[in-house]
Amino acid sequence: MRQGKITQRQGVIDSIDFLFKKNYIILKLIDTCFSKATSLSKPNSYYYFIFDTGSPTYFSKSLITKLGLEQISNFTIQDDRGAKRNLPFYITNIALQNSDFQDIVVGEMSQNITLDSMLISGIIGANLMQHCAWQIDYKQQKIYFANKVEAFSMPTENYPIPFIRNIFRIPCIYLMLNQFPRRPVALLSTGSPQAISLNYIFKSLHRSMKYLGREVDTVLVNVAHQGNILPSIYEFANTNDTLIVGKARELAISDLTANGVPTIFQSTLQNRLGNEFLKFYILTIDWQNRKLWLGKKKSEMSP
Repeated sequence: MRQGKITQRQGVIDSIDFLFKKNYIILKLIDTCFSKATSLSKPNSYYYFIFDTGSPTYFSKSLITKLGLEQISNFTIQDDRGAKRNLPFYITNIALQNSDFQDIVVGEMSQNITLDSMLISGIIGANLMQHCAWQIDYKQQKIYFANKVEAFSMPTENYPIPFIRNIFRIPCIYLMLNQFPRRPVALLSTGSPQAISLNYIFKSLHRSMKYLGREVDTVLVNVAHQGNILPSIYEFANTNDTLIVGKARELAISDLTANGVPTIFQSTLQNRLGNEFLKFYILTIDWQNRKLWLGKKKSEMSP
């Protein structure tokens, strides 16, 4: 996958407001954010995008057609249930405030997504975000981005967490749950509405991990129609699954610890740390140095 690049003024912090709906970060972007914007049929049209550190960048088929994007290749993509599909990928430019993200590879979304009556036109993903540093303030519903992480004002209580990146530049971090020695590697996903979502491997180990008693509830669901999940982002078809829902008595991420963290065990391939947990923090990500921080302002700290 091509790297892309960014044109951004040194030392300048850009910011963008977001909507927070059903634990999803939604960006409302005007058509001039995209290359060939003048060719769109309606001037000053707006498009809704999910902001997801745990996904590559995707556009809807209709937006790709409107923009007349150049297809560069087809890639075989495996969804979260193991199904594979050959998807077309394109290249485009995206302008966010004073920053121009150039030669960004975008995939074609496999299905249309509607969230809270908003038609989702795509996902702003990690292969775009990797070109600068980001800070997400959930309480203020504002995202900041700058050339260097030093440009940000850091929270009073701040926990540094190193991460590794996968092929799509998605940050991956180690979790420790209930002091269980086998630690899941989780995608940091601001496009996941759950706190913790664990895959089929840990689903089979949930009793050994001390997810016991009344904390566990087993339900049979059609995942594609569950209210707070958008599986069409990560799955190509409707899927039945038995979910195991519980709480982690203790979650440890580096030096950060939290208690009673909601956890869902699914028959999926990936583990994710998502917005039901992240929304209580200010999240800062430095892709260049592969480090992130979870922090709280002094006014938000427990007495």
